[in-house]
Amino acid sequence: MPKDQLLLMGIFLLGLGFVGLAWSLYRQATRKEKALARIEEFIDKRRRVQSTLAARNQVPTAVLSGRIDRIGHQFSQTKAFGYFIEDEDRKLLGRAGFGRDEDLNRYVLLRITLLIVGVALGIYLNWSSGFGPIQMIQIIAVAGIGFMGPKWLLKAIGESREAAFERELVAIVDVMRLLQGVGLSVDQSIEIMSTQLRDLVPITGRMLHRQRAQVKSGVPWNEILKKISTVYSSDEFKSFVQVIGQIEKYGGAVQEPLKQFSDRLIEKERANAKETMGKLTVKLTGVMVITMLPALLIMTGGPGIISIIRAFERVGG
Repeated sequence: MPKDQLLLMGIFLLGLGFVGLAWSLYRQATRKEKALARIEEFIDKRRRVQSTLAARNQVPTAVLSGRIDRIGHQFSQTKAFGYFIEDEDRKLLGRAGFGRDEDLNRYVLLRITLLIVGVALGIYLNWSSGFGPIQMIQIIAVAGIGFMGPKWLLKAIGESREAAFERELVAIVDVMRLLQGVGLSVDQSIEIMSTQLRDLVPITGRMLHRQRAQVKSGVPWNEILKKISTVYSSDEFKSFVQVIGQIEKYGGAVQEPLKQFSDRLIEKERANAKETMGKLTVKLTGVMVITMLPALLIMTGGPGIISIIRAFERVGG
């Protein structure tokens, strides 16, 4: 067979192989698209079913919460509302993640309800014994516990959230440095953090996500960060806000100041970890002394005490 025919046959077979490969890739892509479409359709149906079930289950709750919100809004328009709320309560609500007006109204209604329940419970418990000075003190104590209980619980939630908020600051600074390194501005970096990276910093991300409406209306992100810094008493976050403000105002290198700030935060976290370990060691030593010392005394002094008791029994007998 001549060389030209062999060459033509080889080219034909090579082209045929390419056509077969292209056809197999096309079939594979078609199957993948069909599978993805089926998966999306299944997920869509599942979401619709779940949303329908959730809507059915949440209708009574939504109606009840709507009524409570209406009552709270009407009560907030009265002068008596100011007697049940203080500036400290507003700060505690914001620190615990309940910074909306509806949350404030619900908080006031809850305290008033628990106050009334406490008074009714105290009267019920002391109904048969009369209402003397001791009984009145008991009624006032129960009512006071009911009225102050939500505030104490809110304070505990706020302290735990503030500790978690301070722990997130290291991740916030590192993410800002990374986003600034790829060429994004401060506003773009915070926008990405509030939308796509909320799972990385859940507390800060949710707070930033709630404030996006104000940003769209024209409020700069720097003002939002200053507002958040007033909610929590974290000096490190206030310093971070100042650094971001200076960078946005004067420009210049960004990564180096953020790197130094991150290193300082890491050193502080290490110092706090060492302090916690030292306190934990002392507590464990106390636990070991309380639990092991009686057993040690019994093991070492028990035989001697038993021999002394037996000796006295012999002398007495």
